Amino acid sequence: MKKLGFRIVLLIVLISILVSFTYMEKKDIISSSTVSKGLDTDPVIMLRKNDVIYNVMYPYNYKMDILIGDCFTNFSDNEVVELYITSNEKTANISYEITNLITGEQLKKSKINNKNIIVEGDHLTANLNIPELEKADYPYVLSITYSENNKRSITYYQNFYVEDNKVIDDINEQVTQLHNATFSKDKETINNLINGIGQDTTSDFTNVNNNSDIEHIIWNFGKDIVKMNEPIIRITNIDNKNKKYEVELKYTIAVRNNYEFEYWDFIEEYELNGGEKLNLKSFNRTGSIKKDFYYDNSNKQINIGTGTRNSIIQKEESANMRFVTFVKENQLWIFDGETGNIRKIFGFDKLDSDYIVDNYNYHNIKINSIDDDGNISYMVYGYMNTGNYKGDNGIALYEFNYFLGNNKSIGFVNLPYEFDRIDYYINQYSYIPQNSNSMYIILDGSLLQIDFTKGSINNLSSDMPYNKESIITTEDKKAIFYSENNSSKFSNQLNGIIINNDLPEKISICDDKLYVNLIGNYKNNVVVGYYDICDTIEKLNGYITYLYNKIQVLNSEGKVINNYTPEQNYYYSEVEISKSGIRLTKVKKQKNVSINPRYSKIELVKMDNQEITLNNESNVNNYLIDRIESPYGYDYTIIRSDNLEIIDKTKSEYTVKNIDEGKGIVYRPNSIKEGYAVINEGRTKGIFDNIEQALNEKELYDDNTYVIKLGSSNQIMYCSNNIRQNIIQGIPVIPQRPELPRGCEVTSLTMLLNYYITNKVDKMQLADEIKKDITEYNVIDGMINFGDPHTGFVGDIANVSNKGYSVYNEPIEHLAKQYVPDNVLNITGSNFEDVLYYVGLGHPVWVSTPNIYTAVPHSSTQQWITPKGIKEISYTSHSVLIVGYDSKYVYFNDPSKNMLRKKLISDFENGWNSMGKQAILIY
Repeated sequence: MKKLGFRIVLLIVLISILVSFTYMEKKDIISSSTVSKGLDTDPVIMLRKNDVIYNVMYPYNYKMDILIGDCFTNFSDNEVVELYITSNEKTANISYEITNLITGEQLKKSKINNKNIIVEGDHLTANLNIPELEKADYPYVLSITYSENNKRSITYYQNFYVEDNKVIDDINEQVTQLHNATFSKDKETINNLINGIGQDTTSDFTNVNNNSDIEHIIWNFGKDIVKMNEPIIRITNIDNKNKKYEVELKYTIAVRNNYEFEYWDFIEEYELNGGEKLNLKSFNRTGSIKKDFYYDNSNKQINIGTGTRNSIIQKEESANMRFVTFVKENQLWIFDGETGNIRKIFGFDKLDSDYIVDNYNYHNIKINSIDDDGNISYMVYGYMNTGNYKGDNGIALYEFNYFLGNNKSIGFVNLPYEFDRIDYYINQYSYIPQNSNSMYIILDGSLLQIDFTKGSINNLSSDMPYNKESIITTEDKKAIFYSENNSSKFSNQLNGIIINNDLPEKISICDDKLYVNLIGNYKNNVVVGYYDICDTIEKLNGYITYLYNKIQVLNSEGKVINNYTPEQNYYYSEVEISKSGIRLTKVKKQKNVSINPRYSKIELVKMDNQEITLNNESNVNNYLIDRIESPYGYDYTIIRSDNLEIIDKTKSEYTVKNIDEGKGIVYRPNSIKEGYAVINEGRTKGIFDNIEQALNEKELYDDNTYVIKLGSSNQIMYCSNNIRQNIIQGIPVIPQRPELPRGCEVTSLTMLLNYYITNKVDKMQLADEIKKDITEYNVIDGMINFGDPHTGFVGDIANVSNKGYSVYNEPIEHLAKQYVPDNVLNITGSNFEDVLYYVGLGHPVWVSTPNIYTAVPHSSTQQWITPKGIKEISYTSHSVLIVGYDSKYVYFNDPSKNMLRKKLISDFENGWNSMGKQAILIY
């Protein structure tokens, strides 16, 4: 029973606390690795002292140069340390190193002798020796490397202080005593351990602390409670100098409710202090309903908690509307509307232990298609913890035959990406043609063709834009269109790739005299516009008004099917995709000249609108199933349809005509909501309208929490952090003055490059190498004529006596690629959440921002006529290097102030938006 309890708690603790941790390998540029995702295949190592197990150590795929740990311990000089390893492989090779965290110096390296590795049933114990080390205020790092039968090595880490380790015994004893006393209802022990128990009777089942009354501390809530496992002690902070210690316990309980069980996860947090004798300063217990399945070994059945985790993240319907397949709780299901049967097709859950291992964060399922016979094509991607490709990371393709009831594996391809990156790209664009075993996907600026039967990857194009907004596909995904120059706002040519029966064909769209712009798509058509580059008006925030001389509609083969041209001296502007086609607004340019040329402007006068119908299809009712009634009876079916009959106006609920009653089919117009979702341990904790609300919610949970932006991409915005304040270290501030009073952009680039490259670069060198726009300053017909910062630095970068301005992201990207050709990522046009996402991964980001670090007032802007159109500019233009953020502030190296500064995220983001969302990083 003890072994059973240990397995249970081990899985719970690992699933709840395992977070991705990016480390840095300082070569010419940084490379990264992650925590091993094989929780059910890789062994786990913990410490054992006086038969008490504590401090889980995470398995990493590779060794790490640095580590900031989230659990700590004390070791004495020359101590023999006992390891508890969840493996019984006697021939395992185990070695260890001890490193000075500050200097990086290796203090000891040794292999553990096989005679010190002992098999104890289903686990190993191993002993290692701590050498004599200097006592320090900072921790040392113990790294343990483990391998079996010449398989890949995995490495584990533990931070420790050189100190009297008796305090570890005292910590273990006190928290274990108090934990056990709360369940055995031993009030005397609790009173002895907690000084001055409170009288707060308002505590509820989910939140109890040392201020609560004793009845609540001992679980007297009128509920039948069964503890499912014993927790493992985790020491999360040690402050030997001030004699303060923080400890965490996690475990699960079952609560009997109307002859059924609910399952709850609880966390107990302790703060202790004192010297010779420890005192328990505070105690806090919080719980949340367990939204995982629980497998009852005695009755061999799955029990389900009463949580609300019932959302369907993807669904597809057969053309004959008989079958619906959907992904729910990271499992693939099919619903047969004719028979009313529901069947599970695929899942990552494993029923050979008490808790189903479902690492939602690390793998997922995507449906490709379903036919009228219920046959399904689907992908499984991320880390494979079960099935034919167990232990690998990549994408697998499967086919399910409904009437035979079997899954057929088509093939698998390994990919060197973490799950969140694969998930991001698959949801950005992925396409498998019908009856095909090849998939098309855009990964890091390349369009790839993956052949699952051969396991091969063919690169079709390497010049795809990073920003997905610059890529337009037809609704059937058979045609992809994008600009020739993915980092420029102005393109002479559009590229297209047409996919027909696994025979991709490249095409180009261009005009001898005019530039061309992708406007959007209407179903399986693409709308493009042609314009003279001089007839463009760009706002400071990067928004461009194109004045089109011609509009074309192309089909999914890239052939022109419609042409629209305005009269002479008129243009089409504000081209919109409408419900039935496109809407064109005809305009004319008008110059308003002021005595002061900075106030002179070119404005547009609207003439009339033109509605063009492209929809020739018949109006077919479309039913979209949002939820399916399950055999467990804890959710229901929702259908959206154009063919509705009102039931209850007050609830905005409808039923669908001609559908049999009794199937529980209900329509709720607001059932599908967009916004930002907070995910904790793979589970949705809430959906919010804006990022600020989501971040506030994120703060309520532990560090294994992130925010995703809902929509077609479900892009991860803020990933898990193991520290509240994430500031990238090792980037000294470089001042731009006195040499470069206008050189903030190249100075910020200098800081970025020098963080990665071995041969450091000088800001003056970059100032000399940056592209220049040599257009001279003039006032012509009352309008300022000057250079374009998208082309190069405008004016004099060093001498403020001469006219000068700034430079934008395109020349900065071009210069950065001279030093790190393959690793520069221009994410201009993305959301600010994207910027902070990369900062959270450890990548500083160059950005353009106003020097007031908030939205630029309209009064500080002016219009210039440049060789590439009319530009709105502001002399508040500035550039900094973002190096960190927390829940409230963004931190950045400011070359103008020669210091690390912080500003409110909301203010900084508004200013960054004002300057066109310009951002560059090295990845």
